Amino acid sequence: MSVRVTVVDEQTGDTETKQIPDGDYLLIVTEPAYAAFQVYPKTGTHVITVKGRIVRAPEDGDGQ
Repeated sequence: MSVRVTVVDEQTGDTETKQIPDGDYLLIVTEPAYAAFQVYPKTGTHVITVKGRIVRAPEDGDGQ
């Protein structure tokens, strides 16, 4: 079962739709956060670390 994802840029109104095939993944990170990847080719393992994330107060709707 694949998944179709549509993303809308709320500032420009631009949209993009992508089909995510079985066994794949999608990670959406907005600035200033970014994804730092490490890939281990022998095992096929991907380690994804999100860096630069801003922790917001619960009243901002982040829930943390």
